[in-house]
Amino acid sequence: MLNVQSLWCDEYKVKIIAKVNGSPITSFDIEERLNIFLYEAQLEKNNANKNKFFKEVLDSLIEEELTIQEAVKISPSIYNRAELQAQKLIESNFGPGDENIENNLKSYGVSIQHIKKFFTADILLASIIKNRHEREFDSVKEKVQKKIKSLNLSLKENHYKLSELKISPNTTIDQNETLKLVNKIIQEINKGANFNSLAKQFSSAKSKINNGKLGWIKETSITKDLLKIIQETQVGQITQPIKIDKSYVIYRLEGKLIDGERDKREDVLELIKLTHPINSVDETEILKIKEKIIKDLEKITNCDDLKTLHLSYGNENNVEEARKEIFNLSYNIRREIMFLSDNQFTQPILSNDGYVVLMVCKRYLPQIKFPSEEKLKQEIENELFVELSERYISRLRRTSYIEIIN
Repeated sequence: MLNVQSLWCDEYKVKIIAKVNGSPITSFDIEERLNIFLYEAQLEKNNANKNKFFKEVLDSLIEEELTIQEAVKISPSIYNRAELQAQKLIESNFGPGDENIENNLKSYGVSIQHIKKFFTADILLASIIKNRHEREFDSVKEKVQKKIKSLNLSLKENHYKLSELKISPNTTIDQNETLKLVNKIIQEINKGANFNSLAKQFSSAKSKINNGKLGWIKETSITKDLLKIIQETQVGQITQPIKIDKSYVIYRLEGKLIDGERDKREDVLELIKLTHPINSVDETEILKIKEKIIKDLEKITNCDDLKTLHLSYGNENNVEEARKEIFNLSYNIRREIMFLSDNQFTQPILSNDGYVVLMVCKRYLPQIKFPSEEKLKQEIENELFVELSERYISRLRRTSYIEIIN
């Protein structure tokens, strides 16, 4: 029903795409929310990706509008208080100061008005759910104690570190559309999209509030069928979608502890990136630049040396730095640095920014940390919140008039 193709032309007028009880959702709203989603999922902001996830983003905007409308019905002051909290969140996440906020939001491709509404709706939903279900949240402490007893964690046993992404049919997608969405998500993960960001956006599991992360799970706590699949999966890989009732679940294996041994694919890398700009299109000149970099690299013994070399090439900004698990790196980067150790670097790589050199400053296995009592409390509260909020939003949808405009 939606003329999606027309939305992403270089020039277009803002269009009303949907109405929620008469309140419009525009093409501009969708454009900004898609920018946030694609940025966090580490997907390219192109027309293909925008069209691919258009429907899912529209659904999230509809749910956001329903939440705001319901809060205003309860009391206008609730919205005002939530908006003030949202402003503080913007300041702490993108500030300090208006200039920093503006510059940081530019990287997302989103206006301050949109991000404020985004945060405000989240705060409102949390406030409404917790007030309506105070008794359920009061029982969390008892659930935490039960969970602590049941965990009985021991590093002498085999463990697997997992994240999950569950897609279920609901009021907006039927069984066929569910499978289509699963396949779309798998395609994007295989291209290098961030699994946990996709889980946060699309998963129907309670773990979505924690970006799909399940953490370390004892082998004896996993069903035999699922354990067989996980044992055949390498760290960093995802499983094929597993059908459970009418839902599909994808797991990503993020770590193994087998007979006391860890998997090297779980390694964390502290990386820096040297850049040598290229201002010429002449192939001979480009080759000379590469030869110069290779010669300069002969003197490099550590990351501080590479940082100095980067600035000597006329760069105004310091080297880019990152700390990531190997499996969270894109395939192209992972291929280049997979077997590097501390203070080792790649050969010059030609990129859109010029020649780049990646260097591993430190490589190590992350420490295994099982959840504390406070962390368990937060996780159980989050899971309860997801369950209750989905029920709440589903009820709002059934009692509202949602119009999709051709």
